[in-house]
Amino acid sequence: RSHQFIFGAASLMIVGAFVVQTLAGKSSTALSWALPLILIMSLAAARSAMLRGIGKVLQGQWPEQLLRPALLIALAVVWAASGHAIDPTVAVALTGLAATVALAVTVAQWEFAKPKDLAGAVPVYRDMAWLKAVVPFALSTGVLVISAQISLVILGAIRNPEEVAIFRVASQTAQLCALGYTAAIMNISPR
Repeated sequence: RSHQFIFGAASLMIVGAFVVQTLAGKSSTALSWALPLILIMSLAAARSAMLRGIGKVLQGQWPEQLLRPALLIALAVVWAASGHAIDPTVAVALTGLAATVALAVTVAQWEFAKPKDLAGAVPVYRDMAWLKAVVPFALSTGVLVISAQISLVILGAIRNPEEVAIFRVASQTAQLCALGYTAAIMNISPR
């Protein structure tokens, strides 16, 4: 059911963003490259969660947390070394390529790791139970996202972009303090 939801929600967001972009008359090649990332990264997150849920915590995390950023850096270095400039459109296209490779690795990992009992299993959907369970998770995740980004939004409204960028780097660096906590939660939460 989660895959159906991801495809439906991502399709609505992609089409909606495209329509808004077209109606606003602000066509952007970078945005056009970015829109498929909504689907790609959502599917990658779902596959990662599936792997973590069956106890394959490292397999579920390394494609998104390690492979995708490393591949993006490698692609950017190769692109720049070949004498090309990295503008926003190229950056988003390279991100899309790295994310697609990471998703492919996660899908392949799932095919090798999934329990054999799933091969002939018929899906059983309990929509109301799922909806009741997903609302608290969605709300808590939404609060976490807002909490993590609200300082940037507020600072962006009162300061110039350079100061916001410096603050962003400082806040991201400070998050290294929570690395142990995050690693523990990723291992404990599937259980």
